[in-house]
Amino acid sequence: MLQEIGFLLVLPFLFIAEIFKDAIKAIRKRRRIACFENLYGSSTHIIIPKGTTKIADSAFAECHWLEEIVIPEGVIAIGSKAFWHCSALTKVELPTSLVSLGERVFSECTSLVEVSIPPRITTIPKGSFSTCRSLKPTVLAEHIQIIGPSAFSQCNQFTALKIPEGVEQIGEGAFWDASLELLEVPKSVSHINDLAFACCFFLEYVTLNEGLLSIGHRAFEQNISLREIILPNGVKSIGDEAFSFCLSLQHITIPASVVEIGENILKDAEDLVLIRVERDSYAHQHFLESEYAQYLVFLDS
Repeated sequence: MLQEIGFLLVLPFLFIAEIFKDAIKAIRKRRRIACFENLYGSSTHIIIPKGTTKIADSAFAECHWLEEIVIPEGVIAIGSKAFWHCSALTKVELPTSLVSLGERVFSECTSLVEVSIPPRITTIPKGSFSTCRSLKPTVLAEHIQIIGPSAFSQCNQFTALKIPEGVEQIGEGAFWDASLELLEVPKSVSHINDLAFACCFFLEYVTLNEGLLSIGHRAFEQNISLREIILPNGVKSIGDEAFSFCLSLQHITIPASVVEIGENILKDAEDLVLIRVERDSYAHQHFLESEYAQYLVFLDS
């Protein structure tokens, strides 16, 4: 029976009968892997049989012993939290047939180093790789268009990150508390959502390119190592507290294209020296009668 389901695992028959009954039935139909949640055992490898098309929600959640899984071509969907908290899982190759990836699918896989995202997946869903502390930034393939909320939060290996050209949106909290030191955002990104890069305590260098339209609330909050930020021409709005608690921030440049500035965008920026703005611009008027008026410097001066 174990050979039939392609499992490299030895467990008592009664345990199999009770826990795997529905899953074995599904595999015999060669349709989907459905209910291996909270598995325990001594094997570290699983081979999913050919002919399987779907892996259900939470299918392998909390399989703490699982180090490697082989997912065959033909699988088109992997459900939410399918591999959640598989703390020993190190590498996954996703088949090119895959078209749907659920939320938090690899969340808390703290040993996961490498994942190949197939070309039909253009959105990284919510929390897909959150708290994957060993994951390399190579997971961000060139064909990705949307990085979902909390997708890479608390990813400790994301030290130098050049987001690929083609990414259009960066979701809420997408890189919250990641160990970024250097960040480059391409011109294809139009929106950086709320808390996208908040609490990146080691982030020193940020490059933003023309094409960016909006920066969300608290997007760069508590980036305590950040010293300078230059907003490119074309940015229209800056959300509330976007750069609050950036304790080392000394210089910020705000272009004339900005027509909306939220509240307290520079709250507790204790080392602030210069706010560079265009004369008579919206930013000039915004800061002119504020506590930050003394830091205003005109770009044309």
